[in-house]
Amino acid sequence: LGPTFERSVTSERERLVLQAQHCIHKEQLQVHVVSNAPARCQPPKGSRGKAGVQLECNYKFWQETHKMVALGETIVDLVSEIPGGVLAFFPSYNILKKLRWCWEN
Repeated sequence: LGPTFERSVTSERERLVLQAQHCIHKEQLQVHVVSNAPARCQPPKGSRGKAGVQLECNYKFWQETHKMVALGETIVDLVSEIPGGVLAFFPSYNILKKLRWCWEN
């Protein structure tokens, strides 16, 4: 889980080794940052700024439905191209609930 986390949960004299090696091997892990939604995801008409949707993680992003839809379409595209499954992380359970509501409606 990392040295910073380890220092935050243990004292100097009782260092634990925090590991989850049973989950996956490091050869099975790839991390990618996706900063833009697919080109077909466009902002609403009349919006200012460039075409396409930039994927961000800030308060304003989570208030705009078209951006949450674009994130969902990006995830769908990635999942369809990656064999063996995908694990996605979100900043909080509240964000996950908001996204799920948006995608289901």
